[in-house]
Amino acid sequence: MTSGNNQKEENKVFKEDFRKEIVALIAELCFIFLPFIVIIIINLTNNSWENLIHTSNWSLAAALLFGQSLVKIIMGVASQEHSFNYQAFGLIAALILVFGLVPSITVLAIIETSILLSTGLIIIQFILLALSIYTFLHFGTIGQVLYSTAFRLKISKLLGLNKESK
Repeated sequence: MTSGNNQKEENKVFKEDFRKEIVALIAELCFIFLPFIVIIIINLTNNSWENLIHTSNWSLAAALLFGQSLVKIIMGVASQEHSFNYQAFGLIAALILVFGLVPSITVLAIIETSILLSTGLIIIQFILLALSIYTFLHFGTIGQVLYSTAFRLKISKLLGLNKESK
């Protein structure tokens, strides 16, 4: 019975940490999109909607977000002391790489080297961008929670605040 209560308490703490950390990731997301917002403003003032949609900047943003998601997950897992099923995180990292980062870079390269762009390619670019935002906010936050939790535990041990360190 107590292990069930411990699990519920751990889930509650994780959800609270997730809510705290996602705010930080939303702030990071704002700064990642800052240069793209400037590009949007420039294109809108020049009435170049077509240039705005046909640019490879959206694939670049997607690649950045998928890459940042990978970094957050890897840092979070690396900060742990094998206290959980880290193999699942290896799968998550592989999925982000194979179905997110590589396709985003491929679409970026195709758009940069093509004279005529297909509508399908432009749609794929925006789908990848939406997927990268979700991935960054969801899996990036999980990685950040893991990293922050490990950091807090290490500081507690160093300061002698953790009962286990005595």
